[in-house]
Parts: sequence; C-alpha cells; structure tokens
Amino acid sequence: MVSSSPLPVVGLDVSKATLAVCYHVDHQVRHLEVRNDKAGLPNCSTHAARSVSS
Repeated sequence: MVSSSPLPVVGLDVSKATLAVCYHVDHQVRHLEVRNDKAGLPNCSTHAARSVSS
C-alpha cells in the first residue's frame, strides 16, 4: 500500500547486538545500523542531525 500522507515513516529493528533504523528524508530512503550499546547509540542522533540538515 502506498500512502500520500506527509507523515514520516520509520522502521526499527532492535537486536541484542545492533539497532537498525530505516526512514524517509526528502523522498530518499536512509538506513543506519549501529551497535546496541552506549558507544553506538550516540551515532543515531549524529546521523539524524546530518540527514535533516543535508
């Protein structure tokens, strides 16, 4: 099903070792996978900030 809704779409896959995030920004699909620990989680916000400002 394809939606014309302007709402953001985000997919998350959480495992013991990794956190994978897939989302749309400016009609492009972005993907990020980081370690699911204190060292990897800050990369999510850094990646998101770059995606929104680019």
